[in-house]
Amino acid sequence: MTKVHKLIAGSLLVGSLAGGLGLGAGRAAADPPPPPPMPPPPPLVWAPPTPESEPPEAPPAAELPPPPSG
Repeated sequence: MTKVHKLIAGSLLVGSLAGGLGLGAGRAAADPPPPPPMPPPPPLVWAPPTPESEPPEAPPAAELPPPPSG
């Protein structure tokens, strides 16, 4: 076998192995398409600051009967 024949046989072997492993153009065709781009975020809207509100008052505590003495 001449050097040319060895070179051709070697390149065919490498090409067939690469194709079998999915390193050729067939792999790119088998990949799923990339996801669509994300939509742009909604625009920021300025709102005036709200006035400080008083915290709600707690309802008056119900009077409990005295504990029984024992």
